[in-house]
Amino acid sequence: MRTEKGDDSKELKASLRGLYKTWLKPVEDYEFPMVTLAEDTSASAVCTIFETLNRTGVKLSVFDLLTARFWPADVKLRDLWERAQDDSPIIADFGIDPYYILQAVSIFATDAAPSCKRSDVLKLSVDQIGRGWAPVVAGLAEALTVLKNDCGVLLPQFLPYYTMLVPSSAALAAMQGTSGPGVGIYKSRFNRWLWCSVFGQAYENAPNSQSSKDSLALTRWMRVAPDPHTTPPAPAALVPSLETN
Repeated sequence: MRTEKGDDSKELKASLRGLYKTWLKPVEDYEFPMVTLAEDTSASAVCTIFETLNRTGVKLSVFDLLTARFWPADVKLRDLWERAQDDSPIIADFGIDPYYILQAVSIFATDAAPSCKRSDVLKLSVDQIGRGWAPVVAGLAEALTVLKNDCGVLLPQFLPYYTMLVPSSAALAAMQGTSGPGVGIYKSRFNRWLWCSVFGQAYENAPNSQSSKDSLALTRWMRVAPDPHTTPPAPAALVPSLETN
């Protein structure tokens, strides 16, 4: 093993000192912010502090904040999200942001005037997640399947507006359990709404307001039975006369 002596040794020491001063010393001197909590601090209080700190410091996503808020109530949002992708791979294939599901839940599971703005999503309750998560995930998977199979949206980049998935998921969540001819009716109307929204550029501006409005209107429309159709009577001139001369 070669031993550094003389100038080589001095150069090596100088290089090491330079590395220490440039990279290690700043880490040693850095004052990390820290909050000390007592051992008996409740999980709810910890989550509240966590939310508060991350509102004013490093910004977390709405999904991250709600994950922390619901954890004390034994609602594991991240586990629910991973299960949703496992059960419906098309959700993962399209790279859907879980925030869209939370927005759709905010619309679907709200008894008052629905809204999917950020402030409203942050107010979601454990009960709303319990009532809305599974139906909305099913609605989202169905919407993506229709887009892929019926509308030619084979890849994520073909989807004109990702924000359209919010009202789509909420409306189709309300149609879960429909059977018989009703399925064909609501799917046909859903397709018509999709194309009209795309070509009308309805989601070009203010998508949150548009989502809240469309989800209600679309759900009502899909639930209404079609008008009955009967064979029109033949024109009088074509009806053979039963009179005898």
